[in-house]
Amino acid sequence: MTTAEEARKRTLNAIKETYKDQLEMIESLICCACDKSEHEVAVTLESYEERDKVKLYLDTLGYNTWCNNYVLAISWRSVKSNEEQL
Repeated sequence: MTTAEEARKRTLNAIKETYKDQLEMIESLICCACDKSEHEVAVTLESYEERDKVKLYLDTLGYNTWCNNYVLAISWRSVKSNEEQL
């Protein structure tokens, strides 16, 4: 039998493989935004399905995400900005 955790991992791995290009683009945008101490990026994806799958993956990683049409907004607490506030 498959446990819920195993099923969840398989789903996330499938999303990661299927949407690899989109996730790499988002990762590079997040790295660039962190360098500038920004806390949010918005990405326009090509379909609602693509947006929803990428959102699920990022939500699972702990990012805060929300959607408006094909746009996926991603926010986080920047480590750099936290250091600057200390």
